[in-house]
Amino acid sequence: MAVMSCKKLLSRAVKGVLFLSLLLLLIAVFIPYLCNRYLLPQLSAQFPFSEQTLEIDSISPWKLKGKLKFSVEKNNVSLSQVEIDYSIPGLLKKEVERVVIDGLAVNLYMDNGRLVLPRSWQMVNYRPLYCLFPMRMRN
Repeated sequence: MAVMSCKKLLSRAVKGVLFLSLLLLLIAVFIPYLCNRYLLPQLSAQFPFSEQTLEIDSISPWKLKGKLKFSVEKNNVSLSQVEIDYSIPGLLKKEVERVVIDGLAVNLYMDNGRLVLPRSWQMVNYRPLYCLFPMRMRN
């Protein structure tokens, strides 16, 4: 009788672990989709760019990978890959451990022998992203 209940308990524990593993896998797959579909379009609508692309490729409790592109007319800034390393306790303290930017492209123009941002990028009444999500880099 005790052996039977021990087997049932073990069977339930294995089923519980499998269920939680499947649930975590589904969450890991669908969080980037939900962010790309609902959250990021609302966030990017606040920026004064004629065209913007924000995309999250993957997200985990320790890392976020994505792409950014902002443009006004033909002038653009793009980051082909952005990788942010963080920890849950660090996020609660509003700290990020590391930001890796791969493939930064900025279109500039020459004005009196100096590289400058296009005049169309001069933004009025613009609330920067860092005001929405204040974070600091950890030393």
